[in-house]
Amino acid sequence: MAYPLSASVVEQAYSTLTNDLKQLKATCEQIQTATAGAAAAPVWMALNAANACIAYRTDFAIIAANSALVAQLVPYVQNQLAGATALSVQTEFSNLNTLAGNLLTAFATDYPHDAQARLLDRTYSLTTGLTWLTFTAAQAPNFMPTVTALLAAFA
Repeated sequence: MAYPLSASVVEQAYSTLTNDLKQLKATCEQIQTATAGAAAAPVWMALNAANACIAYRTDFAIIAANSALVAQLVPYVQNQLAGATALSVQTEFSNLNTLAGNLLTAFATDYPHDAQARLLDRTYSLTTGLTWLTFTAAQAPNFMPTVTALLAAFA
């Protein structure tokens, strides 16, 4: 017989996922704001979004692999969110996981890199120091739609 997990374990899993998603959403919002109106944003913003996706996908995979935790996490999430008793928690988190994966794929396509996957995102000069490259929405034709799709999923 499997024993239930402690409430603190379930609460920590919920906190981990929600914190990851808050960071991902905030990063995507920064990118969207920074590139509005054909403005240029530093490429490190895209790098931050990719890292936020990796954090969420890693935590999601660890939690999803623990069926006992998932069984207790679903009703916990439904109780935490007002009016969410019918929310399909696993589907929602899985969809966000897929969207985060799509963002990573687009990032790998659009982020400046060489044939060996070394990032080419900054320059350095002896007079100006470190300078990050910038990008516009038009220069990231794969990445920006995935940012928009992720933000739409949060709505």
